[in-house]
Amino acid sequence: MHLSYNKVSYEVVGKKVDGKWNLKITFYDRYDFETQAWEDSISIGSIVKILNNYAAYAQEVGAIVPYDIKVTVEKSF
Repeated sequence: MHLSYNKVSYEVVGKKVDGKWNLKITFYDRYDFETQAWEDSISIGSIVKILNNYAAYAQEVGAIVPYDIKVTVEKSF
């Protein structure tokens, strides 16, 4: 999931009731992968890019199918 969140947008709706704020935060994204540029050195970041690019290739050949996601979090304070 870490690699698939890349162009997140969000919406925040808040309402104050009896001095207490109730928030509803909704995150939107498309579960997909985009190829990332390769660097010459080997590091944790480059290993992540290798995995990401493998997933991007799998998506390209149809093994991974992109889809829209929506995550809602509610918080009161």
